[in-house]
Amino acid sequence: MVENLNVNLQELTDKTNKTFFDLFISSGLMSQSEEFFSNKSSGEEGVISNFAPRWIRGVWMIIYRAVWRFYALWIVFFIPVVALCIPACIDGFAVRARKKYTFESNNRIYFYTSMQTLMLMLGLLCFLPLAPIPLTSSLLVAMILGMVFTVWTTTSNLQTGT
Repeated sequence: MVENLNVNLQELTDKTNKTFFDLFISSGLMSQSEEFFSNKSSGEEGVISNFAPRWIRGVWMIIYRAVWRFYALWIVFFIPVVALCIPACIDGFAVRARKKYTFESNNRIYFYTSMQTLMLMLGLLCFLPLAPIPLTSSLLVAMILGMVFTVWTTTSNLQTGT
């Protein structure tokens, strides 16, 4: 998906490698955690004793994938969200001002539902790099459109004071 959006994959991977190396490898965090979970001190061999080292290596690979996805989503996802959510917010505030001017009431159910949905979308945005599912353009478009709709609904139904 990222390659189809004309993102330079080599530059993205190099940036991810540098960040991962600076944060986890050069600081010694990865090697210390792998040493802590290694089975060198126990002297046992077998399937059970090899589970912990493989598990911690898998955790570090998940963290690497999350860093890579974060950089990829930053390029692919952030600009459309900002470019669409800011106008939706401005339009929502314009609708709110019109409601206030014409003494219309706001809909609290719409406000609270859209605010909770927006919080859910922001939480999913934080979880998305760690998700063990493939990220498709359909999923990202659905999230962007959902965020735009909830931003507009939230701002247009803020309490007008009447």
